[in-house]
Amino acid sequence: MRLLVFGSRGFPVTPGRAQLFQALRAIRTAQKTEGLHIIAGHSVDRKGDPIGPDWWAEQWAITYEYAGVTRTIISIASIGGWDAFPGKKAAYVRNKMLRDDGKPTHALSLWNGKSGGTKMMMHLVEQADWPILKCLIIADANDFTIEWADKWPTLQKTTKAERSHRSTSPNA
Repeated sequence: MRLLVFGSRGFPVTPGRAQLFQALRAIRTAQKTEGLHIIAGHSVDRKGDPIGPDWWAEQWAITYEYAGVTRTIISIASIGGWDAFPGKKAAYVRNKMLRDDGKPTHALSLWNGKSGGTKMMMHLVEQADWPILKCLIIADANDFTIEWADKWPTLQKTTKAERSHRSTSPNA
């Protein structure tokens, strides 16, 4: 499995990281024979400090390297930095590289329901020329769901009750 992990940088660290790690552990357990390759964008804040689901997934992948988890990191720095492109185009270029160069078979998004960058990445994954099975973690401090589908559940305007009946298997 080639798993593209991305999400909202403003997501609260305490529930967000724990929920992402729980999802990654479940995926790794289900993929014992196939192996797991993490593709992430290595997000940083304005000070250059790593933050968000991309960074958490990268750290998780490093922790499980001994178990055969591998990783590809495509950062803004790898495309020449923010100054290489006018406006916010660097984020679009990097996100497109994550999709096209990373060649994910699966995508995992931790979205706060507001982030434009995460939503843009969700749309880029939808537009891929190959099928990508998608998982969206919709979370708050007390609860979260993990759901796999051919389309992003929030882009289909489904309710949480409808989503709770979907499969939690990454092989669905």
